[in-house]
Amino acid sequence: KGKIILKVEDAGKAYYMNPLTEKVHYLGRTDDAFRVMREQGLGITNANLYKIPVGIKSEGSDSDGDGLPDNLEEALGLDQNKSETDRYGYSDQTESENEYSPWGEGKQEIDKNFSDKQKGKIFLQIEKKGEAWYINPEDGKRYFLGRPSDAFAVMRNLGLGISNNDFNDLTFTEEEGDS
Repeated sequence: KGKIILKVEDAGKAYYMNPLTEKVHYLGRTDDAFRVMREQGLGITNANLYKIPVGIKSEGSDSDGDGLPDNLEEALGLDQNKSETDRYGYSDQTESENEYSPWGEGKQEIDKNFSDKQKGKIFLQIEKKGEAWYINPEDGKRYFLGRPSDAFAVMRNLGLGISNNDFNDLTFTEEEGDS
């Protein structure tokens, strides 16, 4: 439930199994993946989203060289031109990876119980621009699904490879038109 599944014997076709409905959705083309995010994503407030630690699997340019791609920094509300947004001595990446606040002093207000209950879900950040986040069932961290390259990096890096036989043995309902 909630995993991204990659059919390794079928050209790496990717599927998302919604943990709430237990339906599987095909993530093949960019349009397919973004449709699944829109249709299966749940709205979340910033206050609740910030309770979930940040995972880093995004790709792209990194203007300030801090290890966080510009598009992830923009989604997180960090300064893309400063490697250390809050000026407390550690890079934005170091603070994010260690659950310290890259926005100010101290630790992020992570709620492990809340985060654990969200594993496998896709969230849409309703108080910003509708940014999409995937909560990885393995580590409970949120991964940015902004651009197609970000979404496919998450699929590639966090997906579970599975054989065609094992895929066919799964108990699920495939969404109509998602084959």
